[in-house]
Amino acid sequence: MVAELPWLRVDASAPNAAAQLHDSIANAAAEGTLAPGEKLPSVRALAEVCHVAPNTAAKAIKSLAAAGIVETDGRRGTRIKPWGEVERSLQEALAHAARLAVSSGVGADASLAMFEAALRTEAASSRSTV
Repeated sequence: MVAELPWLRVDASAPNAAAQLHDSIANAAAEGTLAPGEKLPSVRALAEVCHVAPNTAAKAIKSLAAAGIVETDGRRGTRIKPWGEVERSLQEALAHAARLAVSSGVGADASLAMFEAALRTEAASSRSTV
């Protein structure tokens, strides 16, 4: 039996259960609830806990691997992918930005909106130079 996974939120009756499972695991990894290198339950166990078909859980794991969030090693299982230098640098920069926002009195919603705008601007800029 799989231990409790309070961070795992999936509405099995929704048509996008695989996307929900993907998002739950991705968010848990980003927030540190799941540590780099931490092993995930098997596809079968995830399916059981989430009350979804094994193919749905497998689809979520496949999309997480494609996104670089997990790495799978056959029978050894699936683990949260360890952060590389870029991810660590980004996390440090975001932590600094968060401290600046809090000390300046800028709220979370405004900070997130500014970050999303910056991401969109950067993405558009990088597409135009390719």
